[in-house]
Amino acid sequence: MSIVRSQAVLNTQPSGMRPLDIQDEVMAIRPSESVLVTALMAKNRVAVDSYVFKINEQNIDPGQVTVVGIAGNVLTLDTGETDYCRPGQTLRVDHDTAPLITAVDRNANTVTVDDSTGVSEDDVAVLGSAGSEELSDRPTPISRVPTQIENYVETLRDAYGQSRHAQNERFYGGPVGVRNRDIAIWEHKRFIDRGLFYNVKKETTLNGQKLYKTNGLFASISTNVHEFSSGHVTWDAIQTNLRSDVRFCQSPNLWFFVSLRGWAIIEKIVRDKTVPQSYAEAAGIQVKKIGLMGKTLNMMVIDHFESGTDLEKCMVLVDPKMMEIVTTKDQTSGQRQWMMENVLKREQHTNGTDGTIGEVLSDFGLRLHNEKAHAIWWNAADATSGS
Repeated sequence: MSIVRSQAVLNTQPSGMRPLDIQDEVMAIRPSESVLVTALMAKNRVAVDSYVFKINEQNIDPGQVTVVGIAGNVLTLDTGETDYCRPGQTLRVDHDTAPLITAVDRNANTVTVDDSTGVSEDDVAVLGSAGSEELSDRPTPISRVPTQIENYVETLRDAYGQSRHAQNERFYGGPVGVRNRDIAIWEHKRFIDRGLFYNVKKETTLNGQKLYKTNGLFASISTNVHEFSSGHVTWDAIQTNLRSDVRFCQSPNLWFFVSLRGWAIIEKIVRDKTVPQSYAEAAGIQVKKIGLMGKTLNMMVIDHFESGTDLEKCMVLVDPKMMEIVTTKDQTSGQRQWMMENVLKREQHTNGTDGTIGEVLSDFGLRLHNEKAHAIWWNAADATSGS
């Protein structure tokens, strides 16, 4: 009597063809040269159910209005701004002027106030709360439909291989198969990192088949984009940028991506602002993060903001709480399509190729929960001492 081993029927697919999850291995490869993808891999990756995914960006009322005309106690506001106003609401113009809105005419784009004394054209007024009188009617319902932003999940495939003959030759640095695999995995991680920065959303066809490209950081950020005047980076310019750029940031610790040139510029500005007590203290100053506007900017050098290109003059500020990598998943097995490796050995090739082929595959996309929580500063050419 013989015993039949059941392992043979567990999976009819050859073991070398089954995808291996190598994300932990990939995460440890050259983190300083693939900063963004390494940092985001430390967070949870979200699986979506389609290569086209949407992001709900909930808008909030601006909280301020601009007066463009005055006729007695009737104020004409900038186009569309009466949508934010309600009777019983306070308009705060300055420390001493705060009229009360008594009526709103959205068709005429005007509000009536109890007293317009002290209000001038071009004044920007901040909205206070709207009070309700006794036995007041229900307020007009406001339907706040979020803005939907669409992005795509992109597929990246990298392959490596070598012949059996190459495997039998001795090469400097170890077996050629190991070296080829290491380089392929590194290149895979490196190009995901570049894609998360540089790619532009596109749906097209290649070889008659559908191709999706994801929208990276540079293409996704549109609100907070600032140029340094004449290329001069100053302390005041950084503070001015931050005043507008950190309003929607949720995290107290922001990621500040710079080139080596950008790092040198920030370091010079900080050193010029620092008064060391001794030579040893001056020589030991290390600028890795700066604290401004209640936020900590953790500086990270991006290897591919390369010297000689305009990218070395770019600085990118992001809120890590407001961004994540998305991927897809097999709808049957649930396996995430992220950092998967397949290896085909010689005996597994259908045509009997005398060699080994490996492939690394990832589906990846970038999701920004609020693009206003991130910023791009460009034309950072040099540091200017003083303010």
